[in-house]
Amino acid sequence: MQTKDELNAENLLLKLKLEMEHGMIMSDTSKLDPETENQWLSNIHEFEKQFEAAKQIKVYDLIGRPDFKPYNELTEKETDHELTRLLNILQESQISLSCICEYENETIYRFLTEEFFDHEVDNIMIEGMIHHFIYEEFHPNHDYDLRRSVTEFIDNVLQKKWNPEFDHYGFATSVTFRGKEYDRLSISKIIQTFQETFHPINMNVQSIEHVEIDLENQFASVRLQLSYSSQADKGKVLTYTGNSFISFKMEYDYWNISHFQLPGFGD
Repeated sequence: MQTKDELNAENLLLKLKLEMEHGMIMSDTSKLDPETENQWLSNIHEFEKQFEAAKQIKVYDLIGRPDFKPYNELTEKETDHELTRLLNILQESQISLSCICEYENETIYRFLTEEFFDHEVDNIMIEGMIHHFIYEEFHPNHDYDLRRSVTEFIDNVLQKKWNPEFDHYGFATSVTFRGKEYDRLSISKIIQTFQETFHPINMNVQSIEHVEIDLENQFASVRLQLSYSSQADKGKVLTYTGNSFISFKMEYDYWNISHFQLPGFGD
């Protein structure tokens, strides 16, 4: 077993190798104990070595080319069993596939065998390191993304303090509000002014009624019912209820808000 001084000396050497061989600028690791720091630096060094020499390899080859049947040759019960088997083989080969939303097992089985097995990854195998993939990275769930964006936007506007440094990035480069066009920072200031005028704000009802997606034209819209209560400057509690409408535009592969209409906002 190495002494503390030996570990410190080895850690210093590893840092020098990472800086000289890979051009890395090492962060301060003084708060780590020498053994933990050594393991961390060793893993980074090993990864960098393998990454430089790594070639691309298909997932199917990396996991040993296991036998499988086409989805249409399996019963529902067999599909469930085979999907579990293949996911376990992936896990044993340090590959993880997860899903944000729920899908039929047949859908994921088809994705694995018809698409994911042909996907190429870096041939890097380090103990404890996982190649992690998400199904929606290959097949975006637009309905889920839009519903989540609406929920986050309503929450940021009506229940949290608006952060102009981060929150305005959910907008498109041009946003229509009350018939006028605004850039991101300008619409962000309008939301800040609203929050300074009405406080505190309590959500009563939020119900998404319809989601429309037009991928060909890179457009989407969400219609919802919204009800919330707030206190004006004079202390009077006001309640706003009505239809809400939020439009989205696809920019740089993300759905960004291009128009919104909320009851009591801008009236």
